[in-house]
Amino acid sequence: MVPTSATGLALLCVGQIQIGMAVKTVYRSVNTGTTDTSAGTTSPPGINAELAASPAGNLRVGAWSAGSVIYLNDSHTTQRSTALILGAGPGFNNLRFVSSTVAWVVWEPVTLNSADQGKVDLTRDGGRHWSQATI
Repeated sequence: MVPTSATGLALLCVGQIQIGMAVKTVYRSVNTGTTDTSAGTTSPPGINAELAASPAGNLRVGAWSAGSVIYLNDSHTTQRSTALILGAGPGFNNLRFVSSTVAWVVWEPVTLNSADQGKVDLTRDGGRHWSQATI
C-alpha cells in the first residue's frame, strides 16, 4: 500500500503465482480504504513486486523474478499497464518517487555478488526511461 493523498491510497495485490510470474492487480481508494476501484492489472512477468505512487497519483509497479520490469499506469483508469523491461536477472528494490516525474530505484540486492549490485537508477520522465545515477 502507498498513500496518494491525505485520504487516498493505492493497494498492490499479488496472486496466482507461477514460475517467474504472477498476477499483479492495483486498486485505488479515495476514502482511506473504505471502498476501492481497480487501477489495472499488469502483465504476468515478475513475482516479487512493489508499488510506488507519484504526487500526481501516477502508479508504478516494479516486479522481478526471471527479469526486471516496471509497469506504468498514468491514466487513472483500469487500462492494462505498459511494461518497461529493464533487464534480466535479479531486480531492484526501494522504488520511490520524489516528484511527479523523478523516481529512484536500487538495482539488485547487494548480496548477489553482481557487478551491478547496489547501483542506483534514476528517471526524470516518470519511469519511461532509466539511467544509472551518479551519487
